[in-house]
Amino acid sequence: MNSSRTLARFRDMAALKEWGRRLARDVWDNPVTRKELRGRMRAGRTFVTLSGYVGALSVFLLGFYALMVDSLSFSGTAYNVEDIGSSLFAVVVGMEMLLISFTIPTLTAGAISGERERQTYDLLRVTLLPARRLVMGKLAAALAYMGLLLVVAVPLQSVAFFFGGISAADVWLSLWVMVVNALF
Repeated sequence: MNSSRTLARFRDMAALKEWGRRLARDVWDNPVTRKELRGRMRAGRTFVTLSGYVGALSVFLLGFYALMVDSLSFSGTAYNVEDIGSSLFAVVVGMEMLLISFTIPTLTAGAISGERERQTYDLLRVTLLPARRLVMGKLAAALAYMGLLLVVAVPLQSVAFFFGGISAADVWLSLWVMVVNALF
């Protein structure tokens, strides 16, 4: 009995591994993904978007820090540096979530309709790529760009990390929550 259960478990694991390989092939060995990534990363708009994203987060973080220190020194109460660190972290993550919630849908919503506007959609449909791989390629390119946005903002999260009040696990958890938010 026990050996049949183990054999079934190995078959399930093999099927899961095969599904993962197929998904990775559909996503990263996809010519649409490569085309989208090349076009998106080579555009000058990418540099402007990344700079604006980090700049907006930095200005907001600096303003919040100045406001927090001013309000604490004005009230004359002693403040805990760890409380400042956890507050800064919450503000940075909240702003990242807000910016990602608005940025990612704008990137993905116009992916297919942009092909229609440029009159290249019919050319894509004539290729041997199934519609599923076309959509997965567009989605993978948008998610890779979102990953770049998350990686660029990690130094701002580390500023809050250096103040204290949060752990490395909090930083990783916030990154995972933002990835899941962007995916859905």
